[in-house]
Amino acid sequence: MTSTPTSDRGRLGLRGLVAAPHTPLTATGELALDRVAEQARCLREDGVIGVFVGGTTGEWASLTVAERQRLLEAWAPHRTELRLIAHVGHHCQRDAIALARHAGQLGAHAVSALLPSFFRPSDAAEVAAFQADIAAAAPELPFYGYHIPGMTGVTVPVVEQIAACLERIPSFAGLKFTDPDLHAFAACRRAFGAQCELIWGVDELLLSALPLGVQAAVGSTYNYAAPVYLRLLGAFERGDVAAARSEARTVTALVDALLAFGVLRAGKALMTLRGVDCGPPRPPVSPLRPAARRELFEQVRTLGLFAAGAAAPDRGAERRADTAG
Repeated sequence: MTSTPTSDRGRLGLRGLVAAPHTPLTATGELALDRVAEQARCLREDGVIGVFVGGTTGEWASLTVAERQRLLEAWAPHRTELRLIAHVGHHCQRDAIALARHAGQLGAHAVSALLPSFFRPSDAAEVAAFQADIAAAAPELPFYGYHIPGMTGVTVPVVEQIAACLERIPSFAGLKFTDPDLHAFAACRRAFGAQCELIWGVDELLLSALPLGVQAAVGSTYNYAAPVYLRLLGAFERGDVAAARSEARTVTALVDALLAFGVLRAGKALMTLRGVDCGPPRPPVSPLRPAARRELFEQVRTLGLFAAGAAAPDRGAERRADTAG
C-alpha cells in the first residue's frame, strides 16, 4: 500500500478487524521478536486485516523507546499482508516524535498516539497541540488519535478533541475509540463521520456499536478469537439477529474470563492456545500461576473458541508456560 497524500487526510478506509498484538517476551522478560512472524501468520489465517503495534495490549508503557522501535521493525516485513498501524504515544512528546519519525521511515501505513496520563492536557487546544508535533514527524502518514480515557484519565470531551485536531493537524485521519460510551461515539459519528475514520476499540461491545456505523475495530481478543467476531459481523450484515447475539454471548463470556484472571496476563496466556508463546507480561503485571492458567484454559475451551478457524492448542507451549509459572 502506498501512502495517500495528506490533502485528503489519507484515511486508511479500514473494513474489518485489526488486532492489537501482544509483545512477545522470553521467560526472563526480553523481547522475543522471532515469534512475530508466527503471530502475523496466525492473524492472516484468521482473517484479520491489520495490526495496531505497541499499544496497550503491546505493553508500550513497559518498553523502552529502543525496544518499541525494534518491535515495529519486526512487524514491518509483514506490512504487505497486514495494515501496519504504529502506536507511538508516550508521556514524553519528544519520544513520541522520535517513534513517529521511525514509523514513517519504516513504511508503516499510519501512526497513532494516546494522550499522556501524568501531565494531562486540560482542553482541546492542548490535545491538538500535543499531537500536532507528533503527527508532523511522519507527515506522509495518516494520524489517528487514540482515545482511551479509562487509562489516560483525560476528560476533555472527545467531540471537542476531534474538532481541534481536524483544524490543527493536516494528516489527522480519525480516532481509535476505546471507550464504552456509545453516546459519545454516536455524537462523534454524527459530527465527523464524513470527515474522519472512527475505529471501534471495545471488543465486548462491538455488536452494540455496529448499528452506529462502525466499519473497523481494533482489539486485543482478535489475536485469538477473530473467527468469533467475524461470524458476528457476518450475522449482523445479513440481518441474522439471533446468530449475532449468540456470537456476542460468546464474546461476553470470553471477556468475563479475561477480567476475572487479569486481562493482560490472561490474554498473553491464551496465545499459547493459538500456538504462539508470547511469554509473560512485564512487571508490575505478574503472569498467571499454573493452576489459574489451567482454569482459564478450561473455561475458554468450553466456549468452543478454537473449534473453528484457529490452530489446534499447542500443548507443548502450555507445558512450557506451566514450567515458567
